[in-house]
Amino acid sequence: MWEGLISLAHADQKVTSEEKAWIKESLSILALTADQKEQLLEGLHKRSSFKSVLDNLERKADRALLLHMARVLFHKDG
Repeated sequence: MWEGLISLAHADQKVTSEEKAWIKESLSILALTADQKEQLLEGLHKRSSFKSVLDNLERKADRALLLHMARVLFHKDG
């Protein structure tokens, strides 16, 4: 889900400092390994395929969470 969210941050071809800060802050409180966090943060520098992420989200609850988090992220963009 986070990979898709980070991919959406690239939708306007620019990841703002506010978006980066929010993503980093959000990832810091999740129970992820340092390697997992590093891999996700690498996505801030290169865009991944949102469609491939969305195709792998099978549960409706996961898709709903992605949409909710995307809305929060988009508000960070101004």
